[in-house]
Amino acid sequence: MKSPCIKSIVFVMSHAASSWYTFLSNTNKQRLETIQKSPLKAILPEFSYEEILIALNLPTINDFLFNLADGHFSKVLSNPSHPLHDRIIFNNVRTSSRSSNTFRPKLCRTEKRRHSFFNYFMEYRNNKFLYRQ
Repeated sequence: MKSPCIKSIVFVMSHAASSWYTFLSNTNKQRLETIQKSPLKAILPEFSYEEILIALNLPTINDFLFNLADGHFSKVLSNPSHPLHDRIIFNNVRTSSRSSNTFRPKLCRTEKRRHSFFNYFMEYRNNKFLYRQ
């Protein structure tokens, strides 16, 4: 019973996720989570959502989409011939010996631009343990 339900949710959710995931607000991330939560609770009503995820070895929708988008960034990063590789800006100028930033995201005037795919993941990779909510 798990397989068709989860596969259909994953298929629809993963469509072009790397382009739209970084623009989601926390409210929209919670709304997306209910798309997976509702059918799972219908299948196993006696367990909590967290228990179901652990028992079925499933990630949350937020984790799934984040890993999908991060994987896409890794694919672009590792392939210099990828058409989008030129959008990644490497930090060639070290302003501090303490800074270990690999990437130099563009300075953005708007919050929306700052959360664009490349800026978001360059910033995330620079501050891997601080950035993700």
